[in-house]
Amino acid sequence: MLHADYPFWSFVGLVAVLLPLPWHWRARNVATLALIFWIALANLIVFVNSLVWADNFADHAPAWCDISGRIWQIFGYGIPACSLAQMRRLESVASTRRSVITAAHRRRRMWLEAAWCLLLPPFMLPLLYVAQGHRYDIYENVGCRIVPTTTWAGLIVTHCFTILIALAVLV
Repeated sequence: MLHADYPFWSFVGLVAVLLPLPWHWRARNVATLALIFWIALANLIVFVNSLVWADNFADHAPAWCDISGRIWQIFGYGIPACSLAQMRRLESVASTRRSVITAAHRRRRMWLEAAWCLLLPPFMLPLLYVAQGHRYDIYENVGCRIVPTTTWAGLIVTHCFTILIALAVLV
């Protein structure tokens, strides 16, 4: 194995990101829980890929490549969406508009954050098929990745929506 530290650090990252999970679960912080989910999933994919494709690039697991490649594509939407939901919550905490939050408002906020952080990224998958030139590429020691084509549609789908979500955080 050429890069033995790659699976080690991805596993350490997986464990480290799961450590604050109970605290945020008790606080019902949906955006942070979703961010923990996305980052843990990314570290799990990197861990498995670095073990399966250590010093080779043979197509050992085509089903894994299809599934993990799609999940890897939607990280670009999930992580900025979680950041947007966290910034909305921080803004509402710092704001002087409403001092008392009702249980109904808290429940509505939790459902909105869950939809924004966990449902928006999978809904982007059909658009990502537009930007797909072929099934996936396999890189030695890294694993499989779905590489978008360099067309206008591919650039808009893979980059512009992510940038728009990230820019919405600034507002």
